[in-house]
Amino acid sequence: MTFPADLVEPTLELIPRARAVVLEEAAHMLHVDDPDGCLGAGRGVSGLEPVL
Repeated sequence: MTFPADLVEPTLELIPRARAVVLEEAAHMLHVDDPDGCLGAGRGVSGLEPVL
């Protein structure tokens, strides 16, 4: 899910164990704009490898 950067911190405070990943090269279509970053972030959340 994409969030405006200024909403990330308040959102993290509301969700236990939440983490944020910023993909600087991506816009609204993360999987198209930065496929490697998107995969790395997803794998990190699932515990398969560290978040980028």
